[in-house]
Amino acid sequence: MKKVILGIIFTMLLTACGSTSVNDNPSNGNNNSSDEKEPMYEGVSGFIISLSSDEMLVIGIKDNEEATYYSFNDKTIVEDGHGDWLSYKDLRIGQFVDTYYRGGIAESYPMQGGAAKVIIHSDATYPPATGIANAISTLDVEDDYPYIYAFNKDGDFWTIEISFLNQSQSNIQFKINEDGEIIE
Repeated sequence: MKKVILGIIFTMLLTACGSTSVNDNPSNGNNNSSDEKEPMYEGVSGFIISLSSDEMLVIGIKDNEEATYYSFNDKTIVEDGHGDWLSYKDLRIGQFVDTYYRGGIAESYPMQGGAAKVIIHSDATYPPATGIANAISTLDVEDDYPYIYAFNKDGDFWTIEISFLNQSQSNIQFKINEDGEIIE
């Protein structure tokens, strides 16, 4: 009888001490969870500053604390402001987006997480993405990240003020037209 009880206790201990792989850990930054039952959390609302085939850097307006690298894949939901589905291939530098994530966000700086949903805003409330992309492309951003500090519509033009996360440079202003061309 003692051996049976010891066997049960030993089995329970082995089961309780099971391991979790790194990929199962929601706080490792690998958050493109396909489990749609997991809750979705609101992330950063801001401009896409950097973009590659599988990640983007989004920085909030006037709040450089809201800087997050989001990884994405074909399970990431991308919509326009009207709820129409798009592809992550429709993402562009300079677009204003709302982001949502599942799982955890790595508390690095910039933070890191997996995008579950991205909403692209392309209405007249925000400067044209091509203008922001053109302005950013003219900057020397070797070891720093630009972010949109302020923007203002002035007639047919937008004035955009760009600052830098590491404050390596003074703020820079650009004037762009509705077509995204830099005027001054």
